[in-house]
Amino acid sequence: MDALEDHNIPEDIQNSLRNYLVISLVSTIEVYFKTVAIKNIDNWNMNISNVINEEVRIPLSAFEEIKGDLTGGKLIVSNFSFATLDDIDEFFSKALKIRCLEILKEFDRLDPSNYFRYAASLNRNWKRFTEMFELRNRLVHDKEQVTLTTIQLRSLCNCTMNLLDHAQVVCSGEFNKDFRNRFMSRLGWLRQRRQQQKLL
Repeated sequence: MDALEDHNIPEDIQNSLRNYLVISLVSTIEVYFKTVAIKNIDNWNMNISNVINEEVRIPLSAFEEIKGDLTGGKLIVSNFSFATLDDIDEFFSKALKIRCLEILKEFDRLDPSNYFRYAASLNRNWKRFTEMFELRNRLVHDKEQVTLTTIQLRSLCNCTMNLLDHAQVVCSGEFNKDFRNRFMSRLGWLRQRRQQQKLL
């Protein structure tokens, strides 16, 4: 982001940086949720009976990735894509029996963080954030160039950071039941605070 705001950097390099940033943000989200899913299965015994059918197959496309250090989590997760928000929502909503993206959006709406100046929150920038995934596909497959402004890109970075922050608590099996109960209590408190603010 600093380079994109530096007028001394040539425009063609800045254009490449814009493209790379969008690709990197989407890839970071995909890898993060895939890693969380694997750890949930391998380390925290996530119940995936609601997610998979009776048999698990290894897609040929995933074989190279998993054959070196095959675990149950890697085998199961290789059957799923985490390349879109819908993919992520479907897996974690079924596995955790929650409305995954709805809870992540609500938590951001009630308690947003700003990692970048003048950046929009995940809740306020949701439409643009979801469009980033399609933009990434057009970049990779159709060689389309990113035309988003620096402020828009800063907001996408902010949204990505907030999504991962909230997912660390909502989606990760690392946190025990007591911690998750405290989180849900905080979410309830935030909802109550927002309601009181509306009444004032």
